[in-house]
Amino acid sequence: MLMRGLEIVPGIVAYGEALFVASLGLLVISDLQLGREEELRKAGGLVIDTEHADMTRRLAKALEASGATRVLINGDLKHEFGTINQQEERSVLELLRFLQERGVSVIVVRGNHDVLLEPILKRAGFASFEEYLEGDFFFCHGHTLPRSQAFKGAKTVIIGHEHPALALSDGLRQETGKCFLFASHGRKSLIVLPSFSRATEGTDVLRQEFLSPMLTPAVLRKAEVFLVIDEAVGSAGTLVQIEKALKRF
Repeated sequence: MLMRGLEIVPGIVAYGEALFVASLGLLVISDLQLGREEELRKAGGLVIDTEHADMTRRLAKALEASGATRVLINGDLKHEFGTINQQEERSVLELLRFLQERGVSVIVVRGNHDVLLEPILKRAGFASFEEYLEGDFFFCHGHTLPRSQAFKGAKTVIIGHEHPALALSDGLRQETGKCFLFASHGRKSLIVLPSFSRATEGTDVLRQEFLSPMLTPAVLRKAEVFLVIDEAVGSAGTLVQIEKALKRF
């Protein structure tokens, strides 16, 4: 059965934690942080390597459902900042090979975790970008505020970095789901992607401070939330509406 998508705005459809820009034939994902399990093992944890297989399964489903011919990885493809662990290198190369074998072209935008990504990409014949502009769409990871002419001229900005999630509680238990955010940034539309990795729960959009300089309180106040549950996506309203609804309980 094909994965069902939700059109967040005209021409932009969410498939699970991936975003499809129809006019570009481009599927966008962010914050894979491949190799995280190796770090957890070094810290003494008992970790089974299931994350990479789960990612490729979900990515294959999103590609099939969307019909995308290209994938843009919008930062934090790898996990460790100042080194390259063996699992990172193996997982990154396997993911790139998986996409190549499907005939999918790949664009890589660097994130703050990708300081040492370039040596791995060179082995596979890839390069990376600090930012990427195509048509009216501007892609960057979001950990810094872009100053380029490309950013200034874009109509829609798509970032990652924050791992947005929504935590809801009935007083007895709490459930957390990843989410997309859609907001206005000046005269631009801004879309924040959830982390594609499911090993990270995410940043609660109602309770935690954001790190990206693009996500000011004024921007967030009217942001619309699109909640991801398993592979389904649904509208949850604006952050203000969610806060008001929760106060009634």
